[in-house]
Amino acid sequence: MPQRNVGYWQLLRHNPEFTRLWIGQLVSNLGDWFNTVAVLALVYDLTQSGLSTGLIIIASTLPAFLLTPYAGVVVDRFDRRKIMMTADVTRGVLALGMLLVRTSNEIWLLYLFSALLVAFASFFGPALNAAIPNLVSGDELISANALSSATWGLMLAVGAAVGRDAAFVVNSLSFFFSAAMIFSIRKSFGQPAVVVHGAVQRSAWQEFRSSLAFMRAYPQVLASVLVKTGIGFAGGILLLLTVFSQAVFRIGAAGVGWLYSARGLGVLLGPYLIRPYVGHDLTKMRRVILVAFFLAGLGYLAFSGATTFALGALFVMLAHMCTGILWTLSSTMLQVLTPDRMRGRIFAIDFGTNTVTTALSTFLVGLLLERWDPRIVAAAMAVVFITYAFLWGGLVLVSQRQHPQAWATTQSPTTPEWSGPASD
Repeated sequence: MPQRNVGYWQLLRHNPEFTRLWIGQLVSNLGDWFNTVAVLALVYDLTQSGLSTGLIIIASTLPAFLLTPYAGVVVDRFDRRKIMMTADVTRGVLALGMLLVRTSNEIWLLYLFSALLVAFASFFGPALNAAIPNLVSGDELISANALSSATWGLMLAVGAAVGRDAAFVVNSLSFFFSAAMIFSIRKSFGQPAVVVHGAVQRSAWQEFRSSLAFMRAYPQVLASVLVKTGIGFAGGILLLLTVFSQAVFRIGAAGVGWLYSARGLGVLLGPYLIRPYVGHDLTKMRRVILVAFFLAGLGYLAFSGATTFALGALFVMLAHMCTGILWTLSSTMLQVLTPDRMRGRIFAIDFGTNTVTTALSTFLVGLLLERWDPRIVAAAMAVVFITYAFLWGGLVLVSQRQHPQAWATTQSPTTPEWSGPASD
């Protein structure tokens, strides 16, 4: 494996195909956040109901979890470039449907279009993560994943900058732009499919079960998936950033933007700073992940007690430096450890579990804020995150002792022809 890592600027300058993919993702994420802010505001304006607003969060996440068994199979069976372009173009059309909602009687359309948008995102996300290793070299992989994950955070800061109808139009156009960028890429998004005896006869459910069997056989892969599951439990922090800015620090909407910017900066800086230490050593990556879990929890705990806005922004940045490390290293490990022909299924599981825990966290934080002080809620989230760190570390430790041979590999633990136990 390569012994050095390429930095962000070097990656973008020397790999124009990935750069086009990243620019498309950048614009698309900007549109997503315009849309998210506009939809949440519209639902509340029309219903004056916190429950109705919470249901939008569910509608925007649950389909991703339900489609997990099928999205990954589609990504592994078919051309990932075409899947991503189809998802973008379809979402570009669906996003315009939000313009139809004008009264509370039409609110069901927001739920419908929100669910459909995330349904197609369920195919785009795994295809993107599965394709990245085919578009970059091994020494570019960590930086590529860091840029990909940071895009979301960076666009968070400007997600409320336009009017409601304009936000829906911008979101639609961003998907078409992303599709155009993907169309311009000439590199393959996946390796040629390997024909495995009996695989053609398998149903989608059988192929999904095969990916679960793969995760059981290689606990390194399972542990990597559970990293983003844990990150999802901190998903409610984004809601808390808004509440703290307005109700605790009393800075207003401008403060929300600054806190979101601190979050995005942290996500970008964390992987960059840790990159020289971890290199391509999976053992070091796991150690860093465990430490990052604890430090992120401590960062949230410090944020809950911050006495000034400046301190709050600093602690947000530090905490999200750690979550950026968690996200980037877990994605990198999954890409290294998983054969290309199975990567879509594994990343669909990764995407689905993160989505459902993020939705659960956000919804529960919203409910707790109705009864508790925001500082108490933030502290409770920090405790949950630190507790999860203990659970994740314990799982890795026990698994390493029970199955040491399964943790011995430092590269892909299997050949591309792996297709699961014969019983599948």
